[in-house]
Amino acid sequence: MSKAFRRAMALIGPASAGPLAVTQGLALGGDGRIAIEPGSGRNGYGCVASPDPDLVRFGSSTASTIGKTGYRAATMLCERIGLCTDGAVQLNEAAMAAARIRQDLIDLCGIRHRGGVQAILAASGTDAHLIFAQLVLHLPGPGWLAIMPDASETGSGVPMAIAGRHFAGKSALGATTTKGAALSDRTPAAILHYAVRNPDGSARSLSAIDDEIDAAIFRATAAGQRVLLVAVDGSKTGIVAPSPARVVGWKSALGDMIEILVDACQFRLPTARLEYYLAGGCTVAVTGSKFMGGPIFSGALLVPGSVAARLRGVAPSAALADYTARHDWPAQWSAVEKLDTPVNVGLLLRWQAALAEMQRFRAVPEKAVQAIVADFRTRFTAMMQRCATIAPIRDDLPDLAPGSAATIFPFHLMIGDGGTPRRANPDESRHAYRQMREPDIRPTIPRLRFELGQPVALGRNDAVLRLSLSAPLIADAHHRGPDHLTNLAASALARLADLTSAG
Repeated sequence: MSKAFRRAMALIGPASAGPLAVTQGLALGGDGRIAIEPGSGRNGYGCVASPDPDLVRFGSSTASTIGKTGYRAATMLCERIGLCTDGAVQLNEAAMAAARIRQDLIDLCGIRHRGGVQAILAASGTDAHLIFAQLVLHLPGPGWLAIMPDASETGSGVPMAIAGRHFAGKSALGATTTKGAALSDRTPAAILHYAVRNPDGSARSLSAIDDEIDAAIFRATAAGQRVLLVAVDGSKTGIVAPSPARVVGWKSALGDMIEILVDACQFRLPTARLEYYLAGGCTVAVTGSKFMGGPIFSGALLVPGSVAARLRGVAPSAALADYTARHDWPAQWSAVEKLDTPVNVGLLLRWQAALAEMQRFRAVPEKAVQAIVADFRTRFTAMMQRCATIAPIRDDLPDLAPGSAATIFPFHLMIGDGGTPRRANPDESRHAYRQMREPDIRPTIPRLRFELGQPVALGRNDAVLRLSLSAPLIADAHHRGPDHLTNLAASALARLADLTSAG
């Protein structure tokens, strides 16, 4: 048993010979944000580790609370691998489960022209960024300029991960780390951040973002630097930038002088665009814990065959062993040789849950999915316009592909204060976000509680809440009819109105 695995198991409590409860297993193999708080039973995102039938899960743009389908799948895997509280596990079963999960993820993505696509599991989307950056930065050759979106629309730890630095005080496998310290001497020569929104919170022109990045790439490559570019396909508020055509065009034109990671961790991109990126030589980061509805901390890299051929021989820093396990990777990658933890059991349980939700979603015909999303968008947009409690964000975003209609709906919470309504400040938005999860004990209010997306900073002293569709919600709507989602959304808006009127 590795030191990292013993550290993770120590978080559970005293060892015993009995089986490990699936709720405990789901909290293994992630950093401090996944730990269950003893008093509340919730993790750092406010999610519980078991199904919560009275919680309406509109918060998938931040994190998803596990549903019945996923929990059942995770329970079955926990039993199959025989995980016990003393750390014992049937390693052969766990290794086979890891290989099967990697392949099932690729299969359920619906990729028709795979070209040798391989999957590497990661404890979170930020961990996926860290793993990719470690591989790229250890490629022999000139230094790197990293170009990436600002953290407000992606994740607070992503800049440090791309910079080759520890992004928290604890790693996914339980090691104590120094936040901000470099994993090795391989770090980018410089990092350039591009904004996806203007200072007033409005979305920037996509062509302006494209041109800014194009100029930076030209300057770097002309000076002999290589470029590590992070594109975002589905930010916290639904933005895609830079444009997919320019992303693939840069890779085609520059070859090995540029490595591209598409941050699609929301996992909201249509299959056709995912295929487009992979066929164009771009690695794609996804998670099972947002749109797909799995529990938090289930990330992965989808690596095209052409990129895998370059990266699988790279030997990254030994410090990467604090973040990833051997069976998270295809066996032929050199990085595996430095990893002393065989399996991240918690990660496998979480991905098993996410894949069960993903399978249920993929069973819904694509045209039906598009119809459900379009119908909800029309109805909910009209609802938001009639609701004095909120002010929707009206981003004029380009339609990048058929079937890519918005599934994240950001809005300002409006506070009356006895006069002209004003936008809620970040503290007020966070308070409403937390209160939406709590039961309202008054008899006139339905017992449903609501999970929304955490407030996202837009502009100065400004924050927006988000109501988001997810794969489980869409699958439910397919079986329950077109009114199901809009009735739930109407109840959520009514609860927000009640909260603001109550102060």
